[in-house]
Amino acid sequence: MNKHRLSNDVVPERYEIKLDVDLDNFRYIGKENISIKVRGSTSEIQLNSAELVIDDCWIENDKGQKEEADIIYEDKIECVTFKFSNQITKGKWQLIVNFNGEIRNDLRGFYRSKFLDGNGVEQWLGTTQFEPTAARFAIPCWDEPDFKSIFSISIISDENYVRIGNEKVLDEKKLDDGRIETKFVDSIIMSSYLVAFVIGPLEVTEIGTVGETLVRIVHRPGFSNDTKYAGRATLKILEFLESYYEIITQEANWI
Repeated sequence: MNKHRLSNDVVPERYEIKLDVDLDNFRYIGKENISIKVRGSTSEIQLNSAELVIDDCWIENDKGQKEEADIIYEDKIECVTFKFSNQITKGKWQLIVNFNGEIRNDLRGFYRSKFLDGNGVEQWLGTTQFEPTAARFAIPCWDEPDFKSIFSISIISDENYVRIGNEKVLDEKKLDDGRIETKFVDSIIMSSYLVAFVIGPLEVTEIGTVGETLVRIVHRPGFSNDTKYAGRATLKILEFLESYYEIITQEANWI
């Protein structure tokens, strides 16, 4: 495991991430608008990034200042460094990063997985495994547990695919090319390894409710009958946990 540690002179506060996913070709295009706090003047910002292509990057603030970055890949330490001609002063900034990557063929980052549907036909989906330090293979980020932040994620894909994230859907719209863009509500403040999303030809079966929480199971098409046991168990477990801890579950996107 790479033991390099990032400086805490620059820290993220909120990620606005949009991923345009081409599942058929196992590729995606990403754009990040990261709200950062610069704790002291610096001419460079380093964050984790592994096997991603950075198209361009710049930094700007609400005073109208803008600085383009030179991009330096540091593969051995799984980082990218953005160097600026002028000093970036202490304060709040927006770091904008355009990038692209492959939906990987291993179990790291944003990777591909195949299954057989109810008719025995092979299908593909894109899913994530960010633990312990694999978020950097999917998005440029501060991929260390200490760097906690809010994550706001939008995913664009073919309309035939289900898009799932950590949180419930905030907004969904059809684009001019017929694809669907799904935007999820902001996450809690959390580490990068907790971010998760899935895109693919899946089905959703509603199981029931516990209080105001709707319980649903996402599964392979044609296998809704196989969700009954897991569904009943989930209802009972959730009821028990709410009663035991006296904490009402906040509705998430999927339970």
